[in-house]
Amino acid sequence: MLIWIKLWGRSKMNELVITNGDSTADLIKESGIGTTVLPWRDVLHEGPISEIGGLECLAPVRARYLSGEFGLDYEQVLQSFNERNEIVKAWKDFDRITLWFEHDLYDQLQILEILASFEKEETNAVHKLHLVQASSFLGHMSVNEIQQQEALLQPIEKSTVEAAAEVWKAFCSKSPHDWQQLSKKEANQLPYLQSAMHRQLEELPDLRGVTRTERQILELLSKSSLTPLGLFKESQAKDEAAFMGDWSFFNILERMSKGPDALVSSDGGHTFTRPGTDSWQDFDQCSLNLTSAANQLLEGGLDYGPTRPSGWVWGQPHINGAPLWRWDNVSNELVLK
Repeated sequence: MLIWIKLWGRSKMNELVITNGDSTADLIKESGIGTTVLPWRDVLHEGPISEIGGLECLAPVRARYLSGEFGLDYEQVLQSFNERNEIVKAWKDFDRITLWFEHDLYDQLQILEILASFEKEETNAVHKLHLVQASSFLGHMSVNEIQQQEALLQPIEKSTVEAAAEVWKAFCSKSPHDWQQLSKKEANQLPYLQSAMHRQLEELPDLRGVTRTERQILELLSKSSLTPLGLFKESQAKDEAAFMGDWSFFNILERMSKGPDALVSSDGGHTFTRPGTDSWQDFDQCSLNLTSAANQLLEGGLDYGPTRPSGWVWGQPHINGAPLWRWDNVSNELVLK
C-alpha cells in the first residue's frame, strides 16, 4: 500500500509535507507544494495508545485495533504504518519537514504524535520542522485556497516540540489526570490544542455515564427519528470543530445499541449494525430511535456507566462494570466512579 507521493513542485527544496489524510494530501500534491507528501492515517482519539517504543512499537498495536474495528486487512495496515515510519526516520534526506494540519481534535493528536517522535532526535531534526496550522478544514479547500495557506508557515521551536512530547505522554497515560492539568496551559505555536484537549476530556463518560458524542446522539433522537447518516451529520454540526469520521461514529452507535441498557434501536427494536463495504444503500434506509433506557437516562433516572459495553476508554481497555473515569461537564473536573 503506497502512502507517499512524489511530486516536483515550484521549489528545488526537498521538502517532506506531512498532513492529516489522503484528500488533503491530494490537494497539496495538486498545488505543487513539497516534494514528498505523507498522509498520517490514524484515528488516535480511539483505541489503544502507548508512548513506549515510539512509532515503531505502536504500529502493530494500532494496526491490530484499526483492522479489527474497521474491517481492514491487518498486514496492509501494518505495512502502511511501517512505510510511513520509514519516511519519518529518513528526515535527514529532507531540507524541510512541514506539518499541514487543522484545528480539530483528530489533527491536534496527530501533531502531538509526530512532534513527540522528533523530541528525542538530534537538534538538526527539530530545526527542519515547520508548521502550517489552519483554522478550517484543509480537505474542503480549493487548490488556490491551499496555496494561500502557505502564508501561515512558521518554523517550529524546540520548546514547542518538548511541550508536545509532554502532552503526548499525558495522553498515553492510563489516567487522564495529567492531560487535564496540561489542558489548562496555553501551548506555544499550537493555538488550537487547548480546545482540542478539552474536547477529548468530553469523550470520557459524564456523571450519567455517557460521552459528549453519545449525549448529542440522545438529544437529537429525543426530538425525532433519524437515519444513521442524517444523525451523523447533525451530531457533527453540534461540534465546534468536527473531528470524528463516519465509521468511528457508526461504531459508537453500534455499541449504544448493545447491552442490558441499550440506548439506541433500529427499526422494530433491532440492534443497530454498522454497514459493510457493500451495504451502504440498505444501511441508511433504517430509522434510529431511543429505547426506554435512554428515556430513563435523559430523565435522570439511569447511570449508564456500570452497564455500558466493554471497550476502550482513554486508550485503555474498559471491562463492563469496572470503575470509570468520569468527566463532570459542569465543574470541568475528573471523577473516578
